[in-house]
Amino acid sequence: MAKIEIIAVFLCCLLTTTATAGDSYLCVADMATGFIYNKTLEKWEINNLNTVDNKYQVKRSKEKDIVWEVKKIGKNIVSDFCKKDFNKNGNLECEGTDSFFMNKNNLRFILIFRYGYHNANIKNHHGDLLFKEGDLTPFIEIGKCSSMP
Repeated sequence: MAKIEIIAVFLCCLLTTTATAGDSYLCVADMATGFIYNKTLEKWEINNLNTVDNKYQVKRSKEKDIVWEVKKIGKNIVSDFCKKDFNKNGNLECEGTDSFFMNKNNLRFILIFRYGYHNANIKNHHGDLLFKEGDLTPFIEIGKCSSMP
């Protein structure tokens, strides 16, 4: 009888682990490139960026109407929200401060920060300048993810 109980507990633990696997991912950037404004030359230039500290946690959200959320490791705020779950091809699409896309089948991600060029030197409805040319640096970053329990 004890063998049956041990097997039942083992199977229960195995099923619980399987059910929660994939509820969180750690994504680490491999490379990034973007554009930076050269104030001396007054023009935009290509800029390869350092990705040493760029790690992201993708986890299930507890917020209503949000399925997943993306947070940079070391930051306390969520940068991107995913309103839909992974689609049938394994793709996840998230929006917020950035645009974050991930595929759970090949465990790759791409992050796009698109601000700083098209919205520079634009004034808001009060006439205040939001960003000066070069205040923000648009970039694209790629990397790999791993599933966390």
